[in-house]
Amino acid sequence: MANQGFTLLEMVVVLAIVAVLALFAMPAYDGMMQRLESQATKRHIQEAIRLAKIESIAQGKDVIICAMDDAQTCNKTGQKDFVVFVDRNMNNRFDDKDFLISRQPLSLKYGYIDMRSSLGRHHMKFMGDNGKPRGHYGHIKYCTENQNLAYQVVMNAHGVLSERRGNLEKIDC
Repeated sequence: MANQGFTLLEMVVVLAIVAVLALFAMPAYDGMMQRLESQATKRHIQEAIRLAKIESIAQGKDVIICAMDDAQTCNKTGQKDFVVFVDRNMNNRFDDKDFLISRQPLSLKYGYIDMRSSLGRHHMKFMGDNGKPRGHYGHIKYCTENQNLAYQVVMNAHGVLSERRGNLEKIDC
């Protein structure tokens, strides 16, 4: 009857090879995860802005987009959620009287977002009468240590989006 299994020496050699492979794979994995977070965050921001514009026209009501902090208030440096809601009571804050359209958890590990809206507001608003961000334009930036993954999503006075990439000094990260 033949013995089946591995010897201790075979097991140690295999584990050493796996450890070396993992050592080389981790930086590539980390870079891939940074890239995925950057792309997903940009997609969420752009989709939230489009959704807010469409809903403001469809419902004929003011729709607000903002980043939420841990206290569930709109904050230009909020990192918890990205929300779109109909501001039914016109107080520019998300509360029980408002209708939530979309909530996207951010769960950022490699970077952070920062919203800059006109007049230092903590939100951007699309008006229900014409679907434009009259007086509520600005930009949302995603900042990370890797300047190739940092960007700014810029919204002009007509609600048209553009993007700036790269140089951390240029986009003020």
